Amino acid sequence: MWAAAHLNSTLLKKLNNGQYDQVPAQLMRWDKAGGKVVPGLKKRRESEVKLWNS
Repeated sequence: MWAAAHLNSTLLKKLNNGQYDQVPAQLMRWDKAGGKVVPGLKKRRESEVKLWNS
């Protein structure tokens, strides 16, 4: 499911358009499963944003 959603995502569009400064905000939107925020995903996305910004 994630892979299918990712193909049409704003995140992928921003990456493909070279809008790298907007990637962290888009990454943070991917913290849900079944429409609910998952604490573990939220923490993972925060770590990914830190890595992206380093």
